[in-house]
Amino acid sequence: MKGWKFYMLALLLGSQVAIAGETLQDITVLALSAPDGRAVVRLPDDKMQVLKPGDAVDGTQAKVLQVLADKLVLEETVADEKSGEKRRETVWLYKAVDGKSRIERLLRVLPKGEQPVHEAAKAVKGRH
Repeated sequence: MKGWKFYMLALLLGSQVAIAGETLQDITVLALSAPDGRAVVRLPDDKMQVLKPGDAVDGTQAKVLQVLADKLVLEETVADEKSGEKRRETVWLYKAVDGKSRIERLLRVLPKGEQPVHEAAKAVKGRH
């Protein structure tokens, strides 16, 4: 029953914000509820989406990892501009201030010759 207050607040806030575009930078975080694990965002096409961990963000290559009190933690699959190779980035999308959400990207870059832990574990298993 407590969740309805969260959704009503998000609807009220959402009616005041309008944006346009097609990327994560153009998504506005309207409401975050860490205890409920839910977030409400306004998409570039002016539609709202309620998100929880594991959900895909409509119109993007991102999925929700975590809902925190001050930000939405996403993982986005992006292609390298030069090589075209796909990689995953962790993205922090903060609750909107003055109608715009701040975005921070955390890159996962390994030193040359190293591999992710899960890949190393697979290689060790394959030797037995």
